[in-house]
Amino acid sequence: MRLNHVNVRCTDIEVTREFFETTVGLKPGLRPQFPFPGYWMVDDEDRPVVHLMASRRELGEAGAIDHFAFSFDDFESRVDRLREMGHEFKLRQVPGTNVHQFAINGPDGVRIEFQGSL
Repeated sequence: MRLNHVNVRCTDIEVTREFFETTVGLKPGLRPQFPFPGYWMVDDEDRPVVHLMASRRELGEAGAIDHFAFSFDDFESRVDRLREMGHEFKLRQVPGTNVHQFAINGPDGVRIEFQGSL
């Protein structure tokens, strides 16, 4: 089983698209022509993993979802890149494993968890 996609309602869809491009490394991919604005953000194999949908209403403090996680084979370089971008976070190790993780907040309060081995 693998994560298929997460749908995120966005108050500023372009800011959210840019966030997923620069911090996670996703890119806009092919998307059916729905009658509302949006993006399907795809991974390196062009699989849609995050769907962005424009929202006309306030999302509330927690945003549209609590959090979701991405695993990275190149985790150490991802940590370095995000620190260089000015993101502050505390790296934690998952007990009993070699998996490390941290989370940052994105637009509209969506919390993104990054994980991998160091």
